[in-house]
Formats: sequence, structure tokens, C-alpha cells
Amino acid sequence: MTRFDAVVAAVAEAVCAEAARGGPALLAAPYDDAARFAAAQVRRMPVHLRAPVMLLTLSFDLAGVVRTGRSLAALDTESRVRRLAAWRASSFGPCRSLARLYETLCLFRLFARLEARS
Repeated sequence: MTRFDAVVAAVAEAVCAEAARGGPALLAAPYDDAARFAAAQVRRMPVHLRAPVMLLTLSFDLAGVVRTGRSLAALDTESRVRRLAAWRASSFGPCRSLARLYETLCLFRLFARLEARS
């Protein structure tokens, strides 16, 4: 697993766990499918979009390492949710956009579980 994949998996867990609270058991962990889907969608982007998104994704992890000394993958789910919420509320537009991108991709895949079940 690459560093990029590890960061996306940690983000996917935070997004999906937050959305699935109190929901049906079908939405419960593991969220590997959402992480694989999100990473695959980023890899399918044209190179002029893919490279900056991947760089910003890795910067998201690095910013946490600098501030707390721990990578996103090393944090518990609640800490990941808080870190993602901080980026969601950032004054820097690309941070907000990255958070929204991963939320959209992960939630799309998560709720596709319900559609597939019907």
C-alpha cells in the first residue's frame, strides 16, 4: 500500500464512520471499498488534475505530522474526523475542496452499498 493509499484509506474511514453513525448495519466498517473507490477515481483523473490532488492529499497527511507528530493513518477515527473537519473549515479553498472531494467519493461508494442491496 502506498502512502497515498494509506491516507485515502484513513480519510475514507473518517468520512464513512461519521456518516454511518446510527445507520443500518450495511453501512458499518470496514470501509475498504470506499477507500479503493476514492483512490481509483483520483488515479483516473487527467494528469493535470491527478498530480495536484495527490500532492494535496499527501500534504494533508504531512500537515498533521508536523502539527501532532502522527500521520493520519496512526490516529483513531475520532481524531481523523476532527482533522478532516479542520480542513473542511479551512480558510484555504483547496483544503476545503479536497475535503469535499473525498467526502463525495466516499459517501457515494458507501451509500451504493444500500442501492446494491435493494
